[in-house]
Formats: sequence, C-alpha cells, structure tokens
Amino acid sequence: MAARVPDKTMIDPLTAKAGEYLEKASLLSKNNSEISALKAMITNTRILVDPMSRFQTYSAEAAAFLNEAREQNPLNPRPYLIEARTKMFTPAAFGGGPEATRPVVEKALSNYAAFKPESSIAPVWGLAQAQSLLDKINGK
Repeated sequence: MAARVPDKTMIDPLTAKAGEYLEKASLLSKNNSEISALKAMITNTRILVDPMSRFQTYSAEAAAFLNEAREQNPLNPRPYLIEARTKMFTPAAFGGGPEATRPVVEKALSNYAAFKPESSIAPVWGLAQAQSLLDKINGK
C-alpha cells in the first residue's frame, strides 16, 4: 500500500505501521527469511518519499536485510525478487537497469522453481511478479 499511495506523506506512517507488525512477527519467529525480506521491502519503500536524500541511507539498510534473508534461507526466492525490483528501477549509473537486473531475477525464478513452503500458511507470493519483470527486460 505504501509503495502505491499517491500522497508521499503517507509513506512513512504506513511503513512505520508495517514495521511494527514485523517486529511483533520477529518475536514469534526468530531468524525468519520472510520477515527479513519484508523488512527490506519496507525499507526500500521509504526511499520513495525523497529518493535523492534517502537512497544512500535506506538502500544500504535494505541490502543488509536482503543479505540476512538470503543467509537465513538461501532458497527463498523473495529476497532476490525484491532486489531485482529495486535494481530495475535504479539508474544504470548507480548499478541498476535491465541488464543488472537480469541475473538477479533469473536467480529468483530458479529459486521459485525449487522452493517448497514450510507450511500451508507460508508465503508463496512473487512468482508472477518475477516472471513479469523478466518479460519486461526481454521486451515482451
């Protein structure tokens, strides 16, 4: 919701609320790759308020959460999808763009093919987003 809200002043309150929920979830499930990935997503969303002034701080924080998520579960595809979406919309001069995104989204898709949810209520989202991103890179 925070990433799509037209009023940028709503991003910080929405991401703060999401962060509160994730902190509660963290208390229930320590070292959870899904929670770390969502922390990265929230942190990336905070950049949208003012990309020029927030990129330096929040991009490093989001990258740390993504690295943590990958360490917690190397097969989880969502950290790679979140990284790919970020790279796609980062200028090439700063390490982003379609060609920088391709290997990351391909890794996400590879992980989706192998990923087995831990339970019937475990997250399974993102496959269609990853495929759509690769299609966009391939000009489809």
